[in-house]
Amino acid sequence: MTENTIFLPTPAPVGMRYRNLKTSFKLALKSLLEKCSKEDVYAILSSSSFSEVEKKAFHRFFVQVTRRLHETVHEEFEAICEKTQVGSILNTVEQLVDEQSLASLSRENTIFEDMEKKIVRVKKDEVSYLMNTIKEIEEKNNHMKTRIASLKSNQNSRTASATASLAMVLGDIVDPSKNDSQMTEI
Repeated sequence: MTENTIFLPTPAPVGMRYRNLKTSFKLALKSLLEKCSKEDVYAILSSSSFSEVEKKAFHRFFVQVTRRLHETVHEEFEAICEKTQVGSILNTVEQLVDEQSLASLSRENTIFEDMEKKIVRVKKDEVSYLMNTIKEIEEKNNHMKTRIASLKSNQNSRTASATASLAMVLGDIVDPSKNDSQMTEI
């Protein structure tokens, strides 16, 4: 490297927006400059007294001028784009749009994460509520079982007591000596 070496900034890679701009310009220029066909040129020249050879020569000249005009306009367009750094600007715009899209996606992800946390919390609360309800029902069920067992025990006691009383009464009826002694007491 010499002392006089000039470092030019490397051009940014061509982005989609810049390619689209260049393609659109080329198509517009082409359709504009190629609008006039050979027949159109002959129709214009037919009103004058040109020979067939002169018409063909004029058409060739017209085509050369059109091509050169096309090249010149295209080169001028490229020079203006380079001078005004249209490519870099459009790349920056494209990058900003992408970043904005990513920021939007990030916000959407945050929203989904918040929703997920809320749903998980609601489901945990629901499971907790159901577990407490099951526990209460089991306690009531155990209480009912105890109560039923107590009632059965009381019923068995009463039945045994009633059976004993009935046996006593029946025993008195069967044993007449006890009946007479009870009758004399009355």
